[in-house]
Amino acid sequence: MSTAPVIIATSRADGRKRTTQAGVRRRPGPAQCRVQDTGTSRWCAGPLTGRGQDLLGALPAAAELGRVTGRALAGIGSVSFAAPGFFSGGALEPGPAGIEPTEGLDTFVRRCLAEGNGAGHLSDAEQRELLRFAEASTPGLEVLRGSRRLVHADFNPKNLLVGRDDDGHWRVTAVLDWEFAFSSAPLFDVGNMLRDPRPAAFEAGFVDGFRDGGGHLPADWRRLSRALDLYSLADLLTRPVDHRYFRRAVERIRDLVAA
Repeated sequence: MSTAPVIIATSRADGRKRTTQAGVRRRPGPAQCRVQDTGTSRWCAGPLTGRGQDLLGALPAAAELGRVTGRALAGIGSVSFAAPGFFSGGALEPGPAGIEPTEGLDTFVRRCLAEGNGAGHLSDAEQRELLRFAEASTPGLEVLRGSRRLVHADFNPKNLLVGRDDDGHWRVTAVLDWEFAFSSAPLFDVGNMLRDPRPAAFEAGFVDGFRDGGGHLPADWRRLSRALDLYSLADLLTRPVDHRYFRRAVERIRDLVAA
């Protein structure tokens, strides 16, 4: 294994990127892969020589990548804090006092629809169905109140690096872009990872890996994780319509209310 540290990219409040060298994370050399929405892109020493490989399209790789991704998320969720809340500054102390990230989904969705750019992209009927979904889901999230585990809040393929170990098995070598992290329920991250369609083998492996790694999935985890992910989807409706994730959010919301 190489001793080269992984470089973690984060975003500052002014939108500029900064990098942090995380010496406790190691990556294999000379190559590693960055998981993408449609597969993975290979990182190699030297000049770019190709466009990567679609590992998620191959069933054995998809299942194994799902398992190691699930285990990695369980590890993230094993980190706990004194209270739920959002981080401010570098102290990683959740706040403000009394805040509950799982509370008020219906109110939040209603505000995003009123103040955002959903009108004209979601029909009136779709907006009504979205509000109904949020209103029906809000009481059920009460079971997650008080959760105080580390949530990445953007845990999906574009923010994962994977590589093979000396035995040829896949492992997650780094999780990137932590600027949205907060303290609450790991199901936020489960919903984010499974928001977009994934190969069935990847999804099954992800769920098994999460459980094997110590992550807890209640009986109704799919409903709860979809409801929690709606916080992110609704927020994306407030972005400019030419934002790279606005259109995808509209598509995922349509899938959600049609299910």
